[in-house]
Amino acid sequence: RLRDVAHTLSATAQAEALVEADLVHVPSEAAAAQLLRYYPEIAGRLRVVPLGVAVTKATPVTSPERAHTIITVGRFDHAKGTADLVAALPLLLAALPDAVARVVGGVPDNPRSERRWRARIEAAGGGRVQCLGWLAPSAVMAELAGAAIGLFPSHAETFGLAVLEAMASGVAVVASDVPGHRALLTAGGPNSGSAPRGVLVPVGSPPALGDAVVALALNPTHASALGASGRSFAASLAWPQIWPQWQALLAGL
Repeated sequence: RLRDVAHTLSATAQAEALVEADLVHVPSEAAAAQLLRYYPEIAGRLRVVPLGVAVTKATPVTSPERAHTIITVGRFDHAKGTADLVAALPLLLAALPDAVARVVGGVPDNPRSERRWRARIEAAGGGRVQCLGWLAPSAVMAELAGAAIGLFPSHAETFGLAVLEAMASGVAVVASDVPGHRALLTAGGPNSGSAPRGVLVPVGSPPALGDAVVALALNPTHASALGASGRSFAASLAWPQIWPQWQALLAGL
C-alpha cells in the first residue's frame, strides 16, 4: 500500500505463513494492531515481544567530537522516507553551516537502486553529506556514538530498531510520527520517567524534519537532555532485560 502496488509475491507468502503458523511474533503493539486489522483470525496465536538493544557507555551530545554531526540509519526506500531525507538535507544544512551529515544504509539486494539513491542524497548535501553504505552492526553503533542528532523519516515501522539503537547511544532523535516511533519516544517503560525522549514530526514533511533538527542543533542542552532520557529508556530494552520474554515466547511452542 505504501508503494501503491496492488499485489506482491511477498504479501501472498505472508498470508500463507500467517495461516500455517503455530505462533506469530511481532515486535510491537503497533505492529500487532496493524496485523490484526487485516488478519483478525490470528489473534489467539499472536505474541508481542520487543527487540533488544546493546546499551554501552555514551558520550554527551554536547561534546565537541559529536556536537555537529547528524546521522540517519536505514534502508533507502520511499517507505523509509528517503525522499523526505533528500528534501530535508539542503534545508537543515543551510541553517547549520558547521553541521555534517552521515548516512548509513543502502539497498543491499539492489545495487542499481542504491546508486541512484546515493547520488540523490550526496547531491542534496552539497559536499557535506557522506554516504557510508550498509555497515555491520558494530560499525553502525560506532557511527551512532559519534553523532549528536539522529534523523529517521520512515513512513511506516513495525518497531523502529534504528531509533532504539540511536537512543541507546545517547543520540537526540528526530523521527516521523508513526506508531512504531511513537511507542519508543512517548510511551511508558520501566525507566521512562516523564521526560520527553525525542521529537516527533509529521510524516512526509521535509520542512518539519529540517526545522526539528535545526532547533535541536541550536539548543545542545536540550539535545543532550533528550539523548540522556532516550538512553535511560533504551536500558529497559537492553537484551539482558528482555531475553526472558524471548525464552517464554519460544517455550510457548
